[in-house]
Amino acid sequence: MATLRIGSALIYQNILTHHIRLRRPHRFVCKSMTKTTPDATSADLRRRSGNYQPSPWDHCYLLSIENKYASEKEVINRDVLKEKVKMMFDVEKKSRLEQLELIDDLQKLGVSYHFELDINDTLTDFHLKNERNVWKCDKEEDLHAISLEFRLLRQHGFDVSENIFDVIIDKIESNTFKSNGIKGIIYLYEASFLSKKSDTKLHKVIRPFATEQIRKFVEDETNNIEEREKAIHALEMPYHWRMRRLETRWYIDAYKKTQDMNLVLVEFAKIDFNIVQAAHQEDLKYVSSWDVNRLGELPEYMRLCFLILYNETNGIGCDILKYKKIDVIPLLKKSTLCQHPQHIVRCSATVLRLANDLGTSSSELARGDVLKSVQCYMHETGASEKTARDHVQQMISDTWDDMNYETKTARSSSLLSRGFVEAAMNLARMSQCMYQYGDGHGCPDKAKTVDRVQSLLVDPIPLN
Repeated sequence: MATLRIGSALIYQNILTHHIRLRRPHRFVCKSMTKTTPDATSADLRRRSGNYQPSPWDHCYLLSIENKYASEKEVINRDVLKEKVKMMFDVEKKSRLEQLELIDDLQKLGVSYHFELDINDTLTDFHLKNERNVWKCDKEEDLHAISLEFRLLRQHGFDVSENIFDVIIDKIESNTFKSNGIKGIIYLYEASFLSKKSDTKLHKVIRPFATEQIRKFVEDETNNIEEREKAIHALEMPYHWRMRRLETRWYIDAYKKTQDMNLVLVEFAKIDFNIVQAAHQEDLKYVSSWDVNRLGELPEYMRLCFLILYNETNGIGCDILKYKKIDVIPLLKKSTLCQHPQHIVRCSATVLRLANDLGTSSSELARGDVLKSVQCYMHETGASEKTARDHVQQMISDTWDDMNYETKTARSSSLLSRGFVEAAMNLARMSQCMYQYGDGHGCPDKAKTVDRVQSLLVDPIPLN
């Protein structure tokens, strides 16, 4: 059975933000804000109904989904286009910047998984040359290229120093920096989110400067509409934090509007997206066909495993219902999370929790939800809600620094694979996507969850 991995296109092979505060915030622990007595305990813990809307994607609806664009003919067309794209890696015909932009486009278009060896070889060559100081950011014109190279190398686990931006930083601090376009600024901004805790220049100079420049560009309504849309998109959330497949859907449309767009890449990306979407759809149909009444349809070797999981889930749910008066069985059935000792898993879980806290609506608190990080920080420090939200947002940023460090560790260590690190990061990306515009579970329409699921898993990209 293929495994559902919405954050990655590898499934088919198996069938923004506010200003960043410079000082790192201290962690805080929320103390109880209510007195507990034997009589009050059960009342406080009894969670009121959330009045959640029924899911529009029930089993019957999932079975009815068809993807007319993911035919055998299109698979053949995809493979033909793939060979044409592979020829684009010919280094003799492309400049260094053109190679970097090709890798970036392939990644954002969601098709880089087809060319992992080619991309790794190209980036390895760039990194070796960087170590020999062949290419530095000696002038402002290099901003676009060096920012893109820095981001791609760090994203793939290569150790690249933030010092390559020293010339740019000197000009920023002396107020003599002049940019030749917003594109380079956006790339500089995106590069700053591949930071680690030790990267003080990225935190204190690069990111605040790039953020301010992009905001000024967005505020000027005389600027190019398409460039302003890209700038707004970057400010809402940096690419490194975004859910990959959802970003692919957005970028395919954005890429088609660019002046230097490549028709082969566009067609390849559109067909591949539909093929991957079809694989996701089949997985959804299969998974939705599971609960315990269909146990007899499973192979014998799977029945025992399924019954153990089923009984264990219900056992945990019964204990919580007995002692806490809360029915968590529906939630346990929806997701089974495995615990792993690796630090990056804890980081990913932290981002999930904090993103949930930022997206929690007042109606959730009113119905009896426990207090979230924002409310806890306000209570403990007396801060305003905006200050508390900025604090929690900074905590998310700090946690991403930890995960970025793990990416480098994975490349040099046999104990932690890059695939595992990417999977953990995808969990964090998914959670930030789910709560980006509010409560993605309780208010899916308002939080854009319905539209996003529709575009990602239901609606194919037209090929006309």
